[in-house]
Amino acid sequence: MTYPSHPPTHNFPSHLQPLCQAATHLRRPVTSLLRKISPTTHRLIIIHDSLMSSVVQDFVSLPNAESYTFHSVSAFSIALYTSEIIGQQIRKLVERTYSVMKDDELSFEGCFTSEFKKFIVTQHEYAKLSSGRIYNTCRVIEQPILELLEAEARNGGKLVWALGPFNPVNIQSVSKFSRKDSGPVNRCLEWLDKQASNSVILVSFGTTTSFTEEQIIEIAIELEKSDQKFVWVVREADRGDIVNDDIVHADLPEGMSMGVPIAAWPMHYDQPNNAVLVTKILKVGILVKDWCPGRHVVAAAAVETSVRRLMGSKEGEEIRKRAAEMGRRIRKSVEDGGVTQMELESFIAHARR
Repeated sequence: MTYPSHPPTHNFPSHLQPLCQAATHLRRPVTSLLRKISPTTHRLIIIHDSLMSSVVQDFVSLPNAESYTFHSVSAFSIALYTSEIIGQQIRKLVERTYSVMKDDELSFEGCFTSEFKKFIVTQHEYAKLSSGRIYNTCRVIEQPILELLEAEARNGGKLVWALGPFNPVNIQSVSKFSRKDSGPVNRCLEWLDKQASNSVILVSFGTTTSFTEEQIIEIAIELEKSDQKFVWVVREADRGDIVNDDIVHADLPEGMSMGVPIAAWPMHYDQPNNAVLVTKILKVGILVKDWCPGRHVVAAAAVETSVRRLMGSKEGEEIRKRAAEMGRRIRKSVEDGGVTQMELESFIAHARR
């Protein structure tokens, strides 16, 4: 099923709000399913997205059911949003260990609409019914933050696991991609095969960020002027007249686990705080544009400068080295005996107890 793309009116994808609200009506069929499954098993484990907590709330009526909330965003962002006390601890940790923060640098002001904020608050209230939290991160990336979250969770009698990343991290070959036709994905892969290692920039703002034609033109001009090879993944609604069929639409693994640096351009939701995590704490990326609520066109020169910093400077070289090392450690964490693999085994053992 596809939904029409809406024109860009705000950084936050507010047109998705009805979809979130509609999903809450799944409560009845999900409850029916849980009641059907419950008598067939010793323990019924329910893992649900943090924004679907209200849907599974009736699990409390089942004597053998437990729920665990899955957070798809960074532990850093979740910690800042859900706990003022942890937020203060994080600020002290960052300023003591990494760098000084601006007063509003770890704020959620303007990150989402008031309607979506109300929706989040409601879902997080129902999430308090769960027995623990699962984060899409690993201790290689966010160990200090996870330790703060664990301490708070223990006070509430809950448990925490970091089982990410959930994207593929050991891709040995692109042979699994279909090359039966001469479509844009195949042409892109063939072109990438001919490029030197670590020489191509992937430009992608995800499926929930939209741009005006003016902003797209600014980005396109300076990507071209940067003299760097790039692949730009563009939403259908943003293609306009300046993007031709050579721009591919493809799902690629997340950059951090692949060991590549990140040029962060925060738009909404958890992205502003993630930009702080990437650029000031982990130091595996640079900031293209400071976070600013509302829609503002970023000058072309800012894009070119950021690309050149990342790909053609001493600073960029150091960032790329740190990113490569982090990627190596993340990939190692999911191997047998790795910290993430051991944590997954710990969760499974807990569920089977």
